[in-house]
Amino acid sequence: MDFTNGHHSDDVVPYGAERTYRKLYPGVYVPLPTFFDDRGELDTGSIGRHLLNMCSLGMIPVVSGSLGEAVHLDQDERKVLIRTARTVLDANGLKDVPIVAGVGGASTRETVRLAKNAIDAGA
Repeated sequence: MDFTNGHHSDDVVPYGAERTYRKLYPGVYVPLPTFFDDRGELDTGSIGRHLLNMCSLGMIPVVSGSLGEAVHLDQDERKVLIRTARTVLDANGLKDVPIVAGVGGASTRETVRLAKNAIDAGA
């Protein structure tokens, strides 16, 4: 499955010493629901399975509370969501798939911090 709409992995370029920049292309960008278990904890297994299902259909994930649940997630949970998505994608040969991370916060300072966290988590 071509997740880059005709663009290839040579379009994935290094971003700094430890980061990768993945170009965004026209396509279908879909919010990834945040699944929780019975204890109210993130259900990373369900998140990963749903992510792979979406991507197998050629969709590009929008992660981190993009269906309105972001206000109920702390910064660590947002990082776990993004890190889970990147790990699952990479482990399944989908390193070219970009992750669009929701980083909106109540203030500019919080938004900048969330954006930096998203980069560090693999978005």
